[in-house]
Amino acid sequence: MVKSILFLSIILLMVSCNSSKLDKNEMVFKDTCVVLYQPDSLAIEKLEKEMDTASFADYLEDNQFYYGETIQYLESKNIKFTNTSAKQLTFHKNNDTDFIINIDTLEDRWGMFLFDGINNPKMCAMTDMIPAIDEFFVKK
Repeated sequence: MVKSILFLSIILLMVSCNSSKLDKNEMVFKDTCVVLYQPDSLAIEKLEKEMDTASFADYLEDNQFYYGETIQYLESKNIKFTNTSAKQLTFHKNNDTDFIINIDTLEDRWGMFLFDGINNPKMCAMTDMIPAIDEFFVKK
């Protein structure tokens, strides 16, 4: 029950970092921000069918734990972030070029991108999120 509540609260949480949602499947980011991504309910159902029950439960619990820890850390540092399950993320850089990421092509179903508005976004694995955040914001 607690896991379900945590999962639902994470899905419903969205804090803006100058992003625009074109539709439920695409988001555009234009400024420095942290973007946390996670699978939508259909992708979770697909994962559940692909894995045995015990492995899926462990996988889901681990990802929710790291995702929740990262959200708490970002909030404690007053760092703006966006939480999304959109399928396509477009990062619009200062030089008017776009870097487009199709989430369905990524191996990691939960993760984070750090974007400075200048360079291509940096992808971070679940277990490396907090050190990556610290490094990214110390450089700024």
